[in-house]
Amino acid sequence: MSEVDQKINAPVNNENQDSNIMYKGGPQMLPPRTPNYGKTPKYIEEYKNEAKKKQDDRLEAKDAARRPPGTKVLPEEERISTLETLHANKKEVNKILNQMPISMRTESLRRQKVELEHKLIEIEKAIEMFSRRLVYVKDE
Repeated sequence: MSEVDQKINAPVNNENQDSNIMYKGGPQMLPPRTPNYGKTPKYIEEYKNEAKKKQDDRLEAKDAARRPPGTKVLPEEERISTLETLHANKKEVNKILNQMPISMRTESLRRQKVELEHKLIEIEKAIEMFSRRLVYVKDE
């Protein structure tokens, strides 16, 4: 067997193989781990926060251009609570109307029925308005 064949067929010793590898500058040295290893630097976090704030400002300006002047968008929680109140009022007015007598003999009963019907129409219009996704209210 020639010298080359002996090197090819020689058994491989895997022990300490990583430590024997040589790189350009000598053996590979890893930097020591610091307490901040793997954490995002503060300046990057600040940059991200600034970029998010700028984007929020742009979106706010874009929304302000869409809505009518002197108005603001009603918050979702307030819109839902108002809608629930309107539904409760509608139920109450319907209950009063249903309890009224069929024959309206006196003028005060007729007037009361007309007032309740007008109030019911107003409540239904308000429910329709507050059922929309975006509700604009006068800015104070």
